Amino acid sequence: MVQRIGIGLIREEEKNLTGYALRRLAEINYIKIYGINDPQSPGFAFKGGVISFSLGNKIAHNVAKILRKKEESEYVRVPING
Repeated sequence: MVQRIGIGLIREEEKNLTGYALRRLAEINYIKIYGINDPQSPGFAFKGGVISFSLGNKIAHNVAKILRKKEESEYVRVPING
């Protein structure tokens, strides 16, 4: 499947989705994004599709539970010690 679609196209779509997610998360005042958080920064070219963030003092497992209830958030993961 990857060969048929092409890794370049997959990578480009990953960048588009990651940039979109970062821009939308930046609109929420109480979210802190860790790592590269600006799609316009030079380092963004090397960023993968994972976005690490926190919501103030909220417990990661509780946040994930809420996000998983949303249809578009089925790939939410939390650290084992989170």
